[in-house]
Amino acid sequence: MQEALEGVKVLGFSRLLQWPYATQMKSDLGADIIKVERA
Repeated sequence: MQEALEGVKVLGFSRLLQWPYATQMKSDLGADIIKVERA
């Protein structure tokens, strides 16, 4: 069965609690997540 966001790529620039949680939910729906962090 295909997931809702399968094949979608998401860039995650978030640092606060709510935004990483939303990114995780997108990952759970099948999206590929690329997390960008400050060096």
